[in-house]
Amino acid sequence: MRLTPCILLPPREWLMPRCDARFEAMLDAGAIEEVEALLARKLTPDLPVMRAIGVREIASWLAGEIDRETMIAQAQAATRQYAKRQYTWFRNQPPATWPREIEKLDKDIILDIAIKLRNMALTG
Repeated sequence: MRLTPCILLPPREWLMPRCDARFEAMLDAGAIEEVEALLARKLTPDLPVMRAIGVREIASWLAGEIDRETMIAQAQAATRQYAKRQYTWFRNQPPATWPREIEKLDKDIILDIAIKLRNMALTG
């Protein structure tokens, strides 16, 4: 099997609201219950799982240290900061020859990218 790289660098003004929405979707999908289960295990705070984005913020909210709106705002900010670090790394580290897509992503663009990558893999 041949691997074909592609760096996705959509516009940040498009990406950041999706980071915010993603955290809220995680809350709806059970993130609070996951953090409750982690806290019940009394894990060491320096473990990677306890440092995951959102865990500290949700735990602070569950402990009554912050309100829900603050928890969401802090976790969304942490998510955006992480995305910014990833964006910067992917913009600067991989070889310049790797293809980069800089458009907003929707199902049509994703299909186009998949076709390009398939063609590169078949002809490369």
